Amino acid sequence: MSQRKAQGVDALSPQDLLRLPRKGLEALADMLNACEAKVLWPAQLMTTVGAILPKPVKDGVEDDRVIGLLPLQAKLWSKARGTVT
Repeated sequence: MSQRKAQGVDALSPQDLLRLPRKGLEALADMLNACEAKVLWPAQLMTTVGAILPKPVKDGVEDDRVIGLLPLQAKLWSKARGTVT
């Protein structure tokens, strides 16, 4: 995951994950594996905050870009599972 990624709705950044000791990363991986195995995800990992970003005017037309901000753990898990491009 790029270290330039924005913080998630949980206010964690990729740098925060890099500071975790190995045991902390293993505990996070264990939790995410258990969530996937049980198909039971905590609400905190399922929360998305929407934002509308203005795009530059092109050919006289204004347009907006809608994005969803996820918790960092959800982004990380999606990246590890190959579902985020």
